[in-house]
Amino acid sequence: MKRAILANASIRELKEKIQLTKERKDYFENYLKRLKDNYQQGKVSYNFYVETLNKHRDGKNIFEWINYYDHHLKNYYQELKRRENFSKRYIIPFLFSFLFISLLFVSYLYLEPTFTGFSIFSESKSSENFSDSFYPLADSFMSQGQPNTNYGNDVKIEIYPWSPSYSKRGIIQFNLSSIPKNATVTSATLHLHESSSLGFERQIGVHLIQQEPERNWTESGVTWNNFSTNGSWTSAGGDFNENATDIQTITWTGSLKWDSWDVTSDVQDFIVDPSINFGWLIKDQNEDNSQRYWYFHSKEASNSNLKPYLEVNYTLESEPPEPDNISPSYSNTSHNNTAINELTLFSIKWNDETSLHPNGQWIFSTNNSGTWENDSAVNFTETPEWANVTKTLTYSFNRTIGYRWYASDDAGNWNQTEIFTLTTTKPLSTFIIDGLEAKPIIAEVNQSHIKFYNEDYLNLTIRHIDFFVPKELQYHMSYLTPCNPSLMVCQDALAPDPIYGQWDLFHILNDWTNIEGDRFYIETDYIFNHEVDDPNGTIPEGFNWKRINQEIRINYTLENTGLNEFLESGIQVDENSSINIT
Repeated sequence: MKRAILANASIRELKEKIQLTKERKDYFENYLKRLKDNYQQGKVSYNFYVETLNKHRDGKNIFEWINYYDHHLKNYYQELKRRENFSKRYIIPFLFSFLFISLLFVSYLYLEPTFTGFSIFSESKSSENFSDSFYPLADSFMSQGQPNTNYGNDVKIEIYPWSPSYSKRGIIQFNLSSIPKNATVTSATLHLHESSSLGFERQIGVHLIQQEPERNWTESGVTWNNFSTNGSWTSAGGDFNENATDIQTITWTGSLKWDSWDVTSDVQDFIVDPSINFGWLIKDQNEDNSQRYWYFHSKEASNSNLKPYLEVNYTLESEPPEPDNISPSYSNTSHNNTAINELTLFSIKWNDETSLHPNGQWIFSTNNSGTWENDSAVNFTETPEWANVTKTLTYSFNRTIGYRWYASDDAGNWNQTEIFTLTTTKPLSTFIIDGLEAKPIIAEVNQSHIKFYNEDYLNLTIRHIDFFVPKELQYHMSYLTPCNPSLMVCQDALAPDPIYGQWDLFHILNDWTNIEGDRFYIETDYIFNHEVDDPNGTIPEGFNWKRINQEIRINYTLENTGLNEFLESGIQVDENSSINIT
């Protein structure tokens, strides 16, 4: 990690460092204050409060960052005071007296001292250590005796010295793209497990595959003569750096074991520039005719614990977290319904310049119940994110309902929307069956004509209907029947129309009845008698009455008991109820 030697900094530079450090310390202190205030006001839960206090950002929690910057501030102030005192004591008097001599004197004797014992790590960066292991992307070996044969699927990587015509060399490559380019590799080690050997001591080295021109070899195409099915080695047996990256002396210890090579510098280069990563060629450093081979397991080995692997340890430098003073923003607030007693979807889209996840939360609040109530906090899962809440509106219509939203991001910044309002309404139609206006249905008309000398009785059966209405209503049904005094006398008749007759008889089918639930179905057989008398008081037997039509008109009324409002269906005529009386 880089060091900043305070003694080499000018007074101006020290003051700039002090200002920057104060700003960063103030940010964390203000963040901590906002978090405590939100907890005390009940805006965040206890678990959220504790988790945020203990959460590590680049290796430190809130308190540790405050102490970190506070420590540096004290050191800066101490050094600033030392330098200012030094300047006042020695430099200024000489400048006012013998300027020229003073300048020479100061330049020679009073150069700013270097306090070699006082230094701190730069406050701008911290580092973290990482360790990863990688299996090969590709591996194989090349046989001089079979120069055009590919061994990409073999379970062994064979290293075989047998000059002049039968030597074998291994080749291996790893994908390191998951390591960030700004990583500093502290160590990189290639591990190969021995598969078989004659048991003699040999020196085996790893060599970089040639990078210019590129030798982008393939596992299925590499041979002694070719690096792929479309390209040949310039020199048979592979184009590689003659200077080995690392050489290890392999010896027999009585059992097959792991051997390793240091490839740190190569891996660092591969990470900085992945385009030059063609891996390594593995060979005996003295390819004599001894045939003292060493074979190693390849990535095709049946035992996964014996496969080759590359172990990489590295560090990453990271800047301290930038101050986040920006609250979550919102858009697309909406509600999709205003009708009472129906589900209403409330929606909003939240966003943030940094992130709302994983500690961000949102809350929905409404006075739908009559008083303002906050729903439970919900954690964000992504950024940006839609927040949706479903509520059933209250049963009273023409009432103003308010709602609003709150949100907090990872840094504890809060935001809330304005109060949005809606005015409740009645459903589009109180009398709804599958979206159609319902009419009373006389499902059945039964006629029983009993003729006496002085009267007839017309017996009719009326069956009610099934329809959808809001709660807290009542229903009431009635019907009217015609009367034509020119042909008959109607009971309780009002002043009749002597020619056409008059709808004047009002019959109540039922009293006001409460409706339970969102829907009701009533099936009631209601039998009523319509009495017909001879206007002259006598009816000769066998006398035929003039033909008339009786029509039944049904009217049903819904009442909201709270507001005393009536919704009438209007009189519905069932033409099928015409009855011939003879």
